[in-house]
Amino acid sequence: MKDIIATFLLTGMRDEEVQHFEWSDIVWQNGDGRGKIVVQDKPAYDWRVKDHEKRTITLDATLKARLLARQKRESRTGLVFPNRGEAPSGHLAKLINRLQQWARESGYVFSRPETRRHALHNFRHTYATMLDVNGESTRTIQAKLGHSNLTTTERYLAIVEDADKVRKQYAAVVANLAPKT
Repeated sequence: MKDIIATFLLTGMRDEEVQHFEWSDIVWQNGDGRGKIVVQDKPAYDWRVKDHEKRTITLDATLKARLLARQKRESRTGLVFPNRGEAPSGHLAKLINRLQQWARESGYVFSRPETRRHALHNFRHTYATMLDVNGESTRTIQAKLGHSNLTTTERYLAIVEDADKVRKQYAAVVANLAPKT
């Protein structure tokens, strides 16, 4: 579950992009040493990226460690998160919904109305907002999300009153996603 959450949170990928995410989409060592994920059409599954727009996402160090550990554990090729039949999993939404239910039962209160119900797309909003809080330009965020219209990207950005507090909270979540060594 943490691998899936880390992928959504640290890439801003859409749910179908994660469903069709393949090991071959990962470039482990990029010129800057960080690596990247290439989001692209998958003709083998008769699936296309929205607007056929191929894009690259920088591979976060925490996600890279999680995915390397997953690849070693499962020693597979093909999809990163397949269903039991090695096809794209349509159950990612159910997994996230279960996690939200567990959080509510544990006493967590979701403050924003749109986060109270299951919505995988909220990960994209968080990803965009964190890029913004960390100083990325709106045009760069637009490219990373694969939006053709800048106003769409602007709707993803939350108004942040205390950027340092938000950065610390986000860092704590990311640290919790780091694989145990």
